[in-house]
Amino acid sequence: QMALMYVLVDNELDDWIAMTIHHCVTIMLVLFSYVTLHHQEGTMVQIAHDFVDIFLYSAKACHNIGIQMGANILFMLFVITKFLCRLIYFPWVIMVPGI
Repeated sequence: QMALMYVLVDNELDDWIAMTIHHCVTIMLVLFSYVTLHHQEGTMVQIAHDFVDIFLYSAKACHNIGIQMGANILFMLFVITKFLCRLIYFPWVIMVPGI
């Protein structure tokens, strides 16, 4: 309930509308893959896109607590994994076999 209240009340962020639309579309796509019995493919797509967030949020945390070297290393890992997951793994391992 608090997360929903935070989204509805705290709209001071510049990208609030874009992020709200993004999350609504994501929920609809997850539900659509489940209803159409493509939940395995939907799960693989979500893993490929969300895996990189681990490094991004860890880099942000290191930056916020003042560990700049850790933030730099984690950000480089973020860039590398984003490239690998979204430009190599997603199209060649998930999309091509599905065609």
